Amino acid sequence: MNDIKTNSTYLAQIENSIEKIQNTNEPTVVSTNLELIRKMINHEFKANCTKVSLVHNRTKSYFFGVQLFPTESQLLSISEKIVDTNNKVQFENCKEFIIELDSKLIYDLDITPREITAAILHEIGHKVYDKDILIRTKFQFLSSLTTIGGATVLIVKKVSPLKFLLYLAIINIFSNTLNDWLLLKEEKNADSFAVKYGYAVELYSLLDKLSKDKMLTAFLVRNDRKKEEKIIMNWSVKNMLDFSLRKAKIKKDLEMQLKEENSEYTKNIIKSQINQINKIKSSPQINSITSDGNSNESTILIESVKSYMEMMSKGKSELEIDEILIEIDRIETYEDKMYVLGRLYRNLAIVNKTIEKIRGGKNDFYNKGINPGKTPESEFVIFKEKVNELIEKVRVKKIKDADYGLFIKNPKGDYEE
Repeated sequence: MNDIKTNSTYLAQIENSIEKIQNTNEPTVVSTNLELIRKMINHEFKANCTKVSLVHNRTKSYFFGVQLFPTESQLLSISEKIVDTNNKVQFENCKEFIIELDSKLIYDLDITPREITAAILHEIGHKVYDKDILIRTKFQFLSSLTTIGGATVLIVKKVSPLKFLLYLAIINIFSNTLNDWLLLKEEKNADSFAVKYGYAVELYSLLDKLSKDKMLTAFLVRNDRKKEEKIIMNWSVKNMLDFSLRKAKIKKDLEMQLKEENSEYTKNIIKSQINQINKIKSSPQINSITSDGNSNESTILIESVKSYMEMMSKGKSELEIDEILIEIDRIETYEDKMYVLGRLYRNLAIVNKTIEKIRGGKNDFYNKGINPGKTPESEFVIFKEKVNELIEKVRVKKIKDADYGLFIKNPKGDYEE
């Protein structure tokens, strides 16, 4: 390659700092050299890396090597672009980021400082200068809205105060797994910074070592990354739309995620999300869509009908029913019950309006910008019947009384049930 950049003093300093960290566990030496690595990255790439940290990985199965995340202010900027349906997302560098190093990569796997530097270079090249990430995130968001029903500018504007709920979806798209690293062996990306800076040999020797490590490959899960991204984006969008009915459930989900999370940075983001949820006293009411009321509600309803027509034409109506059935099985509290009922009544309101528009004739549709396509009225009637059946099923579902215990303080200061 003619544009290979070699003999960088900044990268040489990164290698030197990594070697010093590998030779000691002394906190002061480790923190000093992590800070040096951060500074050298910024000098070399004219970037704004705000932190480089070492995550002490004590698990047997989890390994990420090197991870690069947008800072919280960058997450906010990205989420604002995602919810702004008026603008197309165009490529721009991830202006601020943090880097996490897996302690297994540093101490446990016989990896050289130069190989670790190659890994850092690859992550910077792939995440900071990737032209696909923002576009993919935007697509996943809009796709989730369309699947749920009502992918409109008005609905997006209503949920925009809750855009911090998108942070985990964005982080998921930015993060990597061992799967991602090992796929590079086949990928051999010519644009990789590791190649550009003369570290191609070290990058592939690192990948070769990882692929031969039985401890790592024994736990390697062959998952569909795009499917995983879609699942967490759907979770985020549904929480935005149904926040008023699911506040406690969302907090519970985040608290569970907090316990399982290995990334220190992601843990801090989750804690920040929980704090923001606690501060919100009221939230956009997206669930109570009726054909009456003010013009905004009426417009949202019409726009939602458009999405339902598209959903039906693509045969996705059963997906909505299947998802609600799963939610019904998960009902444990009155809040869960109210959430499912709210979602069902939203479906009922939209499908009723859709049937009304179909019976009003095609002219009524086209006047509202709706193309009825080839979906017959009977399909919407069947869907309506299913929704009504599910409403009745939820209504009669019993909620178990909460268990209460008596706690008595004994003289020693301990508590017994």
